Amino acid sequence: VLDTFVAITAGLIIFPACFTYNVDQAAGPSLIFVTLPNIFANMPLGRLWGSLFFLFMSFAALSTVLAVFENIISCGMELFGWSRKKSGLINLVLILVLSLPCVLGFNLLSGVNILGGGIMDFEDFLVSNILLPLGSLVYLLFCVSRYGWGWNN
Repeated sequence: VLDTFVAITAGLIIFPACFTYNVDQAAGPSLIFVTLPNIFANMPLGRLWGSLFFLFMSFAALSTVLAVFENIISCGMELFGWSRKKSGLINLVLILVLSLPCVLGFNLLSGVNILGGGIMDFEDFLVSNILLPLGSLVYLLFCVSRYGWGWNN
């Protein structure tokens, strides 16, 4: 519920502000971290609204990470027979290492170009155009196979 509330609130803040300040709504990942701080800087009480916005975004991210991480821990326990603590620690280290390019994408790694764009643009392309459609296809194939629900069920 909190995740949905924060997403709707973020949309109610982002899009009217983009129309007001003539900002391209299709700016991609830089819209939140580059464009919005500039928009908040030009608003009355911009520091307050900017702080609240990023606080709500942090709550949304945290609630999503907790929900997803629970599934990852359970998967490690079931597939490898690890204890809950061991599965949590191993997956925590893996996620921390794999998320470093995203965390450093707008500071230390901002000058790195992959396929003509920055790291954040590459990650956006990779997740949105490759991993999500591929994951949906794998899920669909599992659901209609005899190991899933099956076509006739």
